[in-house]
Amino acid sequence: MSREWPYVQHMAHMSNSATKFVVGDTKRHFEIHNTVLLKHSSRFQQADGTPGVAFPNDFPRIVQLPQVSEADFVFICRWLYDTAKYPPYNTETDLPRLMRLWLAAGELGLWKYQNAMLRLAMALCQPKDFKIDIDMVKFVYDKTPPNSKLAQFIMTAWVQRSPNVEVKFFNEEYEDVSILEDAVKVLKWLRGVRGKLANPVTRDGDGNVKMPLPDYLVWNEQGGALPDGMFVGAAESRMMAANLGR
Repeated sequence: MSREWPYVQHMAHMSNSATKFVVGDTKRHFEIHNTVLLKHSSRFQQADGTPGVAFPNDFPRIVQLPQVSEADFVFICRWLYDTAKYPPYNTETDLPRLMRLWLAAGELGLWKYQNAMLRLAMALCQPKDFKIDIDMVKFVYDKTPPNSKLAQFIMTAWVQRSPNVEVKFFNEEYEDVSILEDAVKVLKWLRGVRGKLANPVTRDGDGNVKMPLPDYLVWNEQGGALPDGMFVGAAESRMMAANLGR
């Protein structure tokens, strides 16, 4: 039987058992060694999360992933096998791919990789002149359940890195997914953060207290500088990937 990449590239160094994936609109076939999946993926492990054990008995040997692009899947495969260095992410156009890679990694239960994507996205968004368009927020909201970790991340970043208020923000398409409603919630706790970080207190020419946010992104009501509260754990990852295509 002929085998598929990346299996064929590494077959001399690993066991013979593999799982096949049918990916994207092209329906290209990939095969990943089960030993690799068992090591890295919560979805491919037993309920106790122990790596290196047998696959769950009900797990399919052919997995359909029509919503994951071929290019994103190839990137994840390379990272899994070769721990390849990821390319530099340093422009606004890189943010959509990081969001897609987070979603793709979630399909496979790769929770540590999802968290790495958030760290990369955080670093990308740090410059104060970085701008996130509301359509990026809507993409994440459309692709994830309400209040998902990724939705929390992109909303918190968008409120601090959005362009000036635009008329399109008030279109029904954004109201339907509660974007503005959630933005107001973030703005409220950010106001509290401003008060905590305004030390020493300074005032403008009119005597008003100045409460600017720091140059870095703030991720929680305590003024945390890292989005660790939006990281995914193994158990949560297993639940997220429970509906993996069969």
